[in-house]
Amino acid sequence: MEWEVEELCKLVKIPPEMLEAAFKELGHRNPALYKSVIINAYLDEKINLGKAAELLGMHRLELQRELREKGVPIRVLSEEDVIFRLFADLLGKGESSCLSIAISRELKVLTDDKDARKLAQRRGVPVSGTMGVLVEAVREGLLSIEEGNAMLSDMIEKGYFSPFETLDELKRSMEK
Repeated sequence: MEWEVEELCKLVKIPPEMLEAAFKELGHRNPALYKSVIINAYLDEKINLGKAAELLGMHRLELQRELREKGVPIRVLSEEDVIFRLFADLLGKGESSCLSIAISRELKVLTDDKDARKLAQRRGVPVSGTMGVLVEAVREGLLSIEEGNAMLSDMIEKGYFSPFETLDELKRSMEK
C-alpha cells in the first residue's frame, strides 16, 4: 500500500482542473472517503468549517453539530481572526494582521501604510510610523539626534519617502 500513497502524493503535479474533477468524482463514488478527506483538511487547519460544510453540501451549523456529536473539536475564530478577515480585502496581510492585533489587544499600531493608518484612526487605534519610532528613540535617549538623522538620511537614500529631510525639521513642525 505504500507505493499507492506515494503515487497519490504525486498528483499535486497534474493540472489543477484534472485534480479538481478527480476529487469531485471521489465525492460521487465514495462519499464516506470524500467526507473523511474534507474533515481531515479541516482538522489540519487547511480549510475552515464553513468551507468544509460547503464542500460537503451541508449547512455550517449542521456540520458543526455532527462533528460535536462525534467528539471532533470545533475551531472557534478568535477576535483577532474575525477582525483580520474584515480587513483582509482592504489591506495587505501584514497590515491586516497588525491592525487586528492592535485592536483586539488595545495596542498602538506601527505602520507607514496610508490605508492602514486611516483605518486605524477611524477605529480609534493609536498610530505611529517610522518617523514616530525615530523621534521616540531620540526622545528616550536610545539614539542621538545625529544618529537619528543619519538613519533617516540612509532610509531616504534607499527609497523611503519622508515628508522631512531631518528629524530636526519634524521637531520644528511639531512645535508650531
